[in-house]
Amino acid sequence: MSISWIRIILLPLVGLCAFAGWGWSDDMYLEALVDPEPLDLVELWRMGDSEEDDALFRKINRIAVDSRGNVYVAEYYHPSVRVFSSTGDLIREIGRGGRGPGEFGNPVDVVIGKADTVFVWDKSPSMRRITVFSPYDYDVVTTLAVHDELALSFPDRLVGVVQEGFLLSHRTTFYLDERQGMKLDSPRFVDVYLANRRGETLERRLAHVRDRTMIATRSWGGASVLIMPFTRLPRITVNSSGLLYSGYSDSIAIAVQSADGETQRVIRWTHDPEPVTSHDVNAYFSTRSKGYRKAAQEAGIPDTKPAFQTFVVDDRDRVWVQLSAALEATVATCVILDATGTEVDRVELPAHLRLELIRGDRAYGVLEKHGEAPVLVAYAIK
Repeated sequence: MSISWIRIILLPLVGLCAFAGWGWSDDMYLEALVDPEPLDLVELWRMGDSEEDDALFRKINRIAVDSRGNVYVAEYYHPSVRVFSSTGDLIREIGRGGRGPGEFGNPVDVVIGKADTVFVWDKSPSMRRITVFSPYDYDVVTTLAVHDELALSFPDRLVGVVQEGFLLSHRTTFYLDERQGMKLDSPRFVDVYLANRRGETLERRLAHVRDRTMIATRSWGGASVLIMPFTRLPRITVNSSGLLYSGYSDSIAIAVQSADGETQRVIRWTHDPEPVTSHDVNAYFSTRSKGYRKAAQEAGIPDTKPAFQTFVVDDRDRVWVQLSAALEATVATCVILDATGTEVDRVELPAHLRLELIRGDRAYGVLEKHGEAPVLVAYAIK
C-alpha cells in the first residue's frame, strides 16, 4: 500500500478522533505512517546438525548464492564445493581432490559471477589458482594460476570478481627465527590487490586492513602460533555492483572503495563494545591449554570484545553489522545501516550464528559453537 493511500485512510480517522475529543500529536501521526514492526528472520532450513542430513561440515569458509537460489558452500580441506537447492537439498558437488582441471587441493572460496558463472579459489600453496565453471552444467571453462610478483605476502582469499579481474586478499606472513623462536610482525595486515584476467597481480593496493593478533607459544613439541582470544578481525567483502567494503572489528568504520582503489565513503556507527570479564576468560580457556592461556595473558588479553563479529552487504547496499554479544546471551543484535551510517533497522540473531550472506529476501549463516560441527542455516527475512 502506498503512502498516499495510507493518508486517504488515516485523514478521516484523524478527523474522527479530533471530533471525539482525542488529541493526536504530530509524533503519533508520523508513527502511524511507519511500520513499527522490526525485521525478523524465520528459519527455512538447516543442514549439518543431523547424521541423516545430506552433508556434514567441518569448517565452512564461504557461502554463495546464484540467481536461482542455489547455495554453494566451500569449506577448508573439503575437496569439492557442495551445491544445495533453494529448499536445502544437496544437488551435487563441483570438483574433486587432485591437481588436474576441475580438481582442488583446498578450495576455500566460491564466488558467483555474471550469468551464474562459478569461480572457485584453491588456496593450496602448490596451486593458488582460480577455476571457472559454467552455470547449470558446471563444466570447467578455464583454470587460471595467480602470479604473485609482489613477493611481500601471499594471495589468501578470493574476495570478489569484478569486470577488471579478480579481487584477492593478501596476508602478511610470519617466520621462525632461530634465536628468538616464532617471530610475528606486529601489526600484520590484510591487503587487497587486483589480479587481471591473465592472473597477474597488479601493484596498486586497493584496501589495507589490520589483521588479527597472533601470539607465539612454546611447548615440548616446539613453537606454535595461536590467535589472541577476543582479537579484532578484518572483514572484506564485495557488493553486487563491485564495490569493496572493508573494516577492522575494533570499531564500526567500514570503508567503501571502487575497484580502482578510490575511497567513496566511510560508514561509521558509534557503539560501546561488550567488556571481557574474568568469566569470559575462564570460559574461553576451559577447553584450551594452560600454555595458551599463559601466553595470551603475557601478551595482554583485550579488555573488550570486538565491536562487531562480522558484517554483510545486502542487494540494497545496506550494511548488516552483527554486534558482539555477552557470554550468557542467547541472541546477538544486528544493526542495519544505510550508506550514511544511519541505522534503518535491526534484527536479532542466535548468539552462535555467524551471518554470512544476504540475497534478496533470504539470509544465510553458520551456527558454530566451539567443539561442535558447523551448521548451515537459511532464513526468510520478514
